[in-house]
Amino acid sequence: MRAVVTGATGLIGRELTRQLLVRGDDVIPVSRNGGSLPAGPRVQAVDLERASMPRELLAGVDTLYHLAGVAHQQAREARYQRLNVDATVTLAREALSAGVRTFVFVSSVKAMGPARDERPRDESDLSHCVDAYGASKRAAEAALCELLDGGPMRLVIIRPALVYGGPLRGNLRWMRLAARLGLPRPPERGGRSMIGLADLVDLLCRLPREPWSDDAASSPLIVTDGECYSSQRIYDSMRIAGGRSPRRGRGSLVFWWLAALGLDVLLRQRPGTHFRKLFGWERYTSRRLLALGDWRPRETLESTVGGETGAPR
Repeated sequence: MRAVVTGATGLIGRELTRQLLVRGDDVIPVSRNGGSLPAGPRVQAVDLERASMPRELLAGVDTLYHLAGVAHQQAREARYQRLNVDATVTLAREALSAGVRTFVFVSSVKAMGPARDERPRDESDLSHCVDAYGASKRAAEAALCELLDGGPMRLVIIRPALVYGGPLRGNLRWMRLAARLGLPRPPERGGRSMIGLADLVDLLCRLPREPWSDDAASSPLIVTDGECYSSQRIYDSMRIAGGRSPRRGRGSLVFWWLAALGLDVLLRQRPGTHFRKLFGWERYTSRRLLALGDWRPRETLESTVGGETGAPR
């Protein structure tokens, strides 16, 4: 199989490129600034926000994996529109014109809007997007479905939950710091879904090869490991990974509210932002994906927490 991977120097893109090469595929990695990877071909420099994908890079391509985009930086809304929506649709048109067979769009559960309660959500359980990132991902999904519905190029949309298995970022990094400093154990409150990097990449590698992926065309698929991770569970995992015994009892919710508020001030976020992330509910179900074929997640946070443990989607 010949594949193009955009965003190839990012967390998921690097591992996807590596795994495709291991499987014997011909891979063309692409990123905004080019560069190199530990092994494999040179990364092609294409700034999709300002330029089209060179047609020669799409010649003979079976699958285009589109991972490039603006993630959780505090970008202007217009930039999310240009790169996450407009550039994605332009790339899909170019792939369609070049005869690419499958377009895999790595979206995000953030496209579904915030959760209303603690119930695990399926693909149809949408709410109003309150941030530009989630809104841009939902708009890109809708535009791709409209453009490619019934056409010759198959569209597969994947909505991963928070991804662990790479360098620590976001609240996972703060929770590791809390565990190392010996801060009080978080209360058992809230929970979220996540997915291991290796499991997500295994699924992406399988998609063009699996006959069941025809049934997934043009309808998003949520990807999680099936677990529910509270801040307390993450904290305990980080302590064990650091060679410390799990703490008994739990800290005061007021303490953690104040600590989260401190992060809001430090990072110039709206008050309550980090507390909601740490103790709110963000659960999803991969029931539809699991019913389609034999892919199954094999990792949990605890099984990968020995090294660096996560990056947000």
